[in-house]
Amino acid sequence: MTAKPLEPTGPKIGALLPDFTVRTLAGRTIHRRDFKGRRHLVLCFAHAATSDGGQGLATALATAYPAWRAERAELLLIVSGTGDLVVAPEALPIIADAEAHLRARFGVGTEAALFIADRYGEIAFYENGELPTGVQGLPLDQVLPTLELLEMRCSL
Repeated sequence: MTAKPLEPTGPKIGALLPDFTVRTLAGRTIHRRDFKGRRHLVLCFAHAATSDGGQGLATALATAYPAWRAERAELLLIVSGTGDLVVAPEALPIIADAEAHLRARFGVGTEAALFIADRYGEIAFYENGELPTGVQGLPLDQVLPTLELLEMRCSL
């Protein structure tokens, strides 16, 4: 009997985002269904927020966020631990994933990860932070072009 190859686990381009309900540090409850048909979604899983890299990522996201919103996208920053960031919670929707429930639901390990889903919840882009690009290894420069493409595709 030959062993079957292992199926890759974790997120796949073209799959739907897992369902979720989260509470931001500012107290807002967010469901995946809140975005269906309305907004694209950028999910950024960060390393420990209190690290220098976590603060650098939060600053980079706060800078890029207005341009992403102009492309009908919402950003959720999911941080390990309690979400202790210098950036005010009002500036970014920050979710503390202290027990790593969201990481498990999305198939993300301990690395940083970036998801972009279209307004229908389909994953259009996924990258983990193991590559040495961008802040915490995330290719943030790919977000805006991907959102522009999604906006064109969803408008057809």
